[in-house]
Amino acid sequence: MNKMAIVLIALMMVSVCFLSGCNEQSMSNQIQILDHKIETKHGSYTATIKVSYGTQNKYVLDGDYKEVTVTIKNIANKNIDKVTITVRFYDNDNELLSTKTKTVSYIAKEETRNFSVVFGDVEPYYDQYDHYNISV
Repeated sequence: MNKMAIVLIALMMVSVCFLSGCNEQSMSNQIQILDHKIETKHGSYTATIKVSYGTQNKYVLDGDYKEVTVTIKNIANKNIDKVTITVRFYDNDNELLSTKTKTVSYIAKEETRNFSVVFGDVEPYYDQYDHYNISV
């Protein structure tokens, strides 16, 4: 009887993992990235810096930074409560330098939304930046 319970639990766990993957995959079919660009700027910017495990503080800093501006559109036939967009910054060897996420809450059906993320010069490896990519 214990073996049957273990098998059932394992099947349930595999099903949950499979269904979670399906939901994540379907989000990219619901949100379209219409446009994106990166600009190098100098001046004041707000950076979120991890102070300790799980703790982050926002600081207004002055210096060089890369700002990625993204335009997304809800192409689903329904309102979406939350969308997380990830921007990854790489060096010329395609090594990951930094990952920034932006959560957009509630985007109505067919709504277009703009947002930006900042990769600043206070971050390690800033001067090695070469390219970025965006995922939903």
